Amino acid sequence: MKIKICIGIIICSSLIGQITKGQIITSPSGTMRIEGGCTSACCFGRVTIFFFEDGNCVRRSIDETPDRLVYFGTWKLEGSEIKVHYHTAFYGKPIGETVIDNNRCGGERFSLYTAVKEDIDIHDSYVWNDDTKRSFILITSEYGSSGRNSHKFRADFSQFNFLSTRIRTDKQYIYSEQYLSHFSKVELRLLRNEIFAKYGLRFRDSVLYNYFNTGIYEGVRIGHSEQGYYEGIYDDVTVFLNQYDLENINLIIKFENM
Repeated sequence: MKIKICIGIIICSSLIGQITKGQIITSPSGTMRIEGGCTSACCFGRVTIFFFEDGNCVRRSIDETPDRLVYFGTWKLEGSEIKVHYHTAFYGKPIGETVIDNNRCGGERFSLYTAVKEDIDIHDSYVWNDDTKRSFILITSEYGSSGRNSHKFRADFSQFNFLSTRIRTDKQYIYSEQYLSHFSKVELRLLRNEIFAKYGLRFRDSVLYNYFNTGIYEGVRIGHSEQGYYEGIYDDVTVFLNQYDLENINLIIKFENM
């Protein structure tokens, strides 16, 4: 009897080990899929789909219509097929004049957009096996317009920067009052407006516009030499703000008014 029990335990342990190992090998989490590319003349059909460990996924494109198109959704692996369901779309509706952009096919883009958020119901799928894995890239560091750097991706991202083709991977959190109490009024103002800058608001205030482009505030350098992520081409980004953004904005305003 004892021998049978031991054999059963060994078999179960073996099966569990195989299942666990198989999940690790076959899971597409922590990868991204890139479609399209660039030639010497321009870039075309650039679509990047990020698969995060928590089951969320983001599809980003800056070459499709409507412009600056981003889908948020979820994914799951069924056999050898990645099932994707996109539920929210963010994009820019052009309202400005066209400007020259040599990185885009056609050489033009619009100078100003209005932010749009829509509920969608789009399903997609990709084959995930030994043959097709080569079309996926393992996410080992932050993917940005300037290439890869040492900052690793995290699944618990709170924001997506729709403009600079970077994923915002800041963990969702609310500023504490103790933390904000150490900031000056100028620092609080910049901290509050950084939330809008991450989404690409074009500041009408020239001081703020200059700061997020150069790191210089009223002639004094108090930021990075290049803010990196900022490209102000939206007239209003209110629809992009999530609950964490709104709570932080209201809390910062409270301290600014003290």
